Amino acid sequence: QMYQKETDFIQEYLQYYIDHPSRWQKEEAASLLTYLFINCMRLEDTHMIYAAALSLLEYYSSRQNRVAEMKCYYILAICLHDLDVFHFHKEILQYCEMVIVRYEELYVTLSDMEKSYGLSIYDLLSVCRYEMLHADEQFSSFLKEVILQEQEHAIAMVERFMREADMTKPYNAVLPLIRSNMLSRRKLIPRILRITCMKKVRGFAALIQLRVRRRKYMKESAI
Repeated sequence: QMYQKETDFIQEYLQYYIDHPSRWQKEEAASLLTYLFINCMRLEDTHMIYAAALSLLEYYSSRQNRVAEMKCYYILAICLHDLDVFHFHKEILQYCEMVIVRYEELYVTLSDMEKSYGLSIYDLLSVCRYEMLHADEQFSSFLKEVILQEQEHAIAMVERFMREADMTKPYNAVLPLIRSNMLSRRKLIPRILRITCMKKVRGFAALIQLRVRRRKYMKESAI
């Protein structure tokens, strides 16, 4: 009951600002944004977090704070992925791209903690790409021209920060795992392309054989 009361109080408190973003005070907005940026992956009330991030985005966009905008887009991408990656796939990709643009533009001005947590967006983008892959005619070219290039760029960004950062900091502890996951997905691409190519060759050969059998049947029928 105490937990529920505390949760209800927090929701009521946030709703006050969600309904009217102009009510945000500088200190309160900054404190909540930092907390959500660091913890949004571990929090349960995704709908409330999403609404709070939209409210904060409106507040910070009116003040042209691009670092804060980056954090808001990051939180929104995480929330939509947790809610429904299938139906919000396009929106997640858009948010990821908006975060990455701001992250790379502002990289030298970000704190080490902001750089570290911000790198997770590359991992989310990669996961989202793989979750929604479709084996159509553009499958191979999409893997090579989009996903492969994104993977290589993401790995380069992670390795760049790992060279610069103090890896003894607690918030950097997960970076080796993120890098390992990226490298594993990167290694999968040539295998997927080989399998796809083999299937296409086999499919083409089967189609030729079918056409030969049809022609033979038509000749025999004519006779």
